[in-house]
Amino acid sequence: MPKGAFPRLSQEEWMCLLRPFSIMDIHQAIFDMKALQAPCPDGFQAGFYQQEWRVVGKALTDMALSFFENGTLPAAISESTVVLIPKVEKPEFVHQLRPISLNNVNLKAITKAMTSRLKMVMKKLISPRQSSFIPGRQTADNIFVVQEVLHSLKKKRGRKGGMVIKIDLEKAYDRLRWDFLRDTLIEVGLPSSWIRCIMFCVEQNRMRILWDGELTQPITPTRGVRQGDPLSPYLFVLCMERLSHRIDEAVRAKLWKPLSIARGGPALTHLFFADDLVLFAGAEGAQVRIIRQCHDEFCESSGQKVNYSKSMMYISPNIYSLRAQRLSDKAVTRLYCHSRNWPSETTS
Repeated sequence: MPKGAFPRLSQEEWMCLLRPFSIMDIHQAIFDMKALQAPCPDGFQAGFYQQEWRVVGKALTDMALSFFENGTLPAAISESTVVLIPKVEKPEFVHQLRPISLNNVNLKAITKAMTSRLKMVMKKLISPRQSSFIPGRQTADNIFVVQEVLHSLKKKRGRKGGMVIKIDLEKAYDRLRWDFLRDTLIEVGLPSSWIRCIMFCVEQNRMRILWDGELTQPITPTRGVRQGDPLSPYLFVLCMERLSHRIDEAVRAKLWKPLSIARGGPALTHLFFADDLVLFAGAEGAQVRIIRQCHDEFCESSGQKVNYSKSMMYISPNIYSLRAQRLSDKAVTRLYCHSRNWPSETTS
């Protein structure tokens, strides 16, 4: 993956991250939580800490500030309970269940305080093509762009066509490789103390799955970030930005030909919706190959995998069906090719 592609943090931004965390940071993190969220592994909800802050606040704050200084926590604090939420009415397979981690409030106070700082620099680090979890951006903006592109492609005439590929990543949070995450944090240029604290929260995780009302024996993961943790979406988006850098590199090398829907209009290559990717290019076999190359390199480095059942391809109708099918076959053997309509759920 490309190196040195993230914008450099300014001295002011660097100092903002390095500014010591305070009692007020932890207090704000606790009181920003919903009081009656699902009970955590230790049985205490955020409402308990909010109501009894005068009693427990000092102990919680001392523990959090000690962590920021030393980078370690007691093992019990970083344990989590995984609850499997059905995606369908009557699930029959594991992939029809969504794992949600219930983390202890004292750990969430730490990661929430870190998230509040990290959000201040995310808009600089992440390109406008990623619309999810970035302050000041709306997912709807990129959805409107995709819809406009599809509308324009339907009316496209002539011999040159365009294609849009929607890719869904399977269990994206759970598959993220830790070595790739660490390398990304180094590439971003975060202070070493931040990287140490983030990786501790990610790696020191023992999970128990709640199954039929009973907790399983502890499981120690070797990859992935916690579902339900305030910091996880931002870590994931930073890692996804590495794919954006790889695509930009291919464009600069004139290998990836951007898609233009109007003369003088913006050239489009990709838009991201967290773990949903929408890729744009001319309807050519060479473009399919470079798209696959970029995506395969990213998946190999990051541990990601395509969910073929939710991925699809749209090719402008001015490309005759046999050629469109060949392009689809080159993209992915099981990728679905739609020559007219793209269901609305693909951009959800």
